[in-house]
Amino acid sequence: MYEYAIQSENEKLCGKIKEVFDLQFDDLPNRFRMLGLDDSLVCPSYVINTSFLQEKIKRTRDENPELRYHEDNEEYLIRKTKKQYTLSIRWRNGRHVKINF
Repeated sequence: MYEYAIQSENEKLCGKIKEVFDLQFDDLPNRFRMLGLDDSLVCPSYVINTSFLQEKIKRTRDENPELRYHEDNEEYLIRKTKKQYTLSIRWRNGRHVKINF
């Protein structure tokens, strides 16, 4: 839409699009709840995907099996992942309960 406004040389429409799309909200999850929408779309998930790192360590280890530091990296990653693993349960009123494993 913005590209169309630029191609049409419609400065008023360009300004309106920028105004609407650049809006900043302090409490987006609360706004979603007030509108009856699923606020899990805008709440932090606390999920860390380490599969890329694990795959890179495995690939590098397979390419250079004589090097030992890959094992250290893998052990470190596993240790950190287990340490940081928490389960966050969000209640409807927005409170969080964290359970450490």
